[in-house]
Amino acid sequence: MTTKDDPALEAVRKVRRDISREHGNDPARLIHHYAELQARFKGRLIQGPESNDSTWEDTAQPAAEADHAPRGG
Repeated sequence: MTTKDDPALEAVRKVRRDISREHGNDPARLIHHYAELQARFKGRLIQGPESNDSTWEDTAQPAAEADHAPRGG
């Protein structure tokens, strides 16, 4: 079985597509969503060996700002 045919990976991909669609397929809104989840569940996250608690910084913009952020391009 290849990763293309892996049902577990396809389920993860479907959820990721659904979450992206819920946020208008907007990368800024999606990043903000994940940053909010990271902050909300910070105590439950498992940190990698290269990080420590003092290096985490909340860089998420409020949703209203993220919706009106200038676009590069």
